[in-house]
Amino acid sequence: MSNLHAELHKKAQAAALQYAVFRWESAVILAGTLLLAVLLPHPFPWWPGWAWPALGAIALATVIFSSLTDADTGAKVLRQLLEERLDPNLIKDEGLRGQLLAAFTSLVQLETWRLDLPSGTVKTQVDAAVCRLMPLLTAWVEQVFQLLRYLDTHRRDFRVEQRREQMNEELKTLSARRRFERNPQMLTRLDEGMEDLGKDWYTLRLLTAELRLAENRLPQHLQSFAAAIQGVRELQTQTHLLDEQVAHLQGDLQEQTERLREQVARIHRTYTEVLRRA
Repeated sequence: MSNLHAELHKKAQAAALQYAVFRWESAVILAGTLLLAVLLPHPFPWWPGWAWPALGAIALATVIFSSLTDADTGAKVLRQLLEERLDPNLIKDEGLRGQLLAAFTSLVQLETWRLDLPSGTVKTQVDAAVCRLMPLLTAWVEQVFQLLRYLDTHRRDFRVEQRREQMNEELKTLSARRRFERNPQMLTRLDEGMEDLGKDWYTLRLLTAELRLAENRLPQHLQSFAAAIQGVRELQTQTHLLDEQVAHLQGDLQEQTERLREQVARIHRTYTEVLRRA
């Protein structure tokens, strides 16, 4: 189970329970039970004093249970937790932020679909399958979030462009000095300076190339994610092949998530190196 999914799962249970307890229906039940117990403790001669509290407890338990299994409540809690853990507002570019929110929506819709399935053997089987796949889906979304943040940061990062202009000026200066320099020791120093700048230039070009490649591949990643979500939904009609289909989806998601993780790690290393040399 991914760390993100474990955190979301734990918080979702607590948040759903809190939501259920503080619903207006719960407040009405508690208030009504208290009033009836105080003002009308024995509406009938045979009515025991514990009856109102017992009925209130049963009604409250029913409201809480229905809230915990309610599709709208589950979807609302999941969306809130995703936006809390992977804050879309950290991505300033509207287009990139929209892609993250679309991934959130796909996960939320999947959760709504799962909770809306009618009770029975199919629901039990699909629930078990989704529990196996959801950690991979959330891990995928987490990696996309990291990737989008790098793309967004690069679009607004004046430091990278500033370093590019600075290197151009430094290279021009060193080249001009080298043409007129006759001292062998100074020529060696100038060559070493140009070599260091060449390494910086290569790192900067590598960062640009990696980010461009990541941006070009982003639609493909999103399409693959949408296909995976659709594959999970189709499990409802393929219960006779459930284990086989889940294993296939797990393999695909693991491969895609690992590719994303490696891509994000490369960008992180290169970006860190660029800023270190700046």
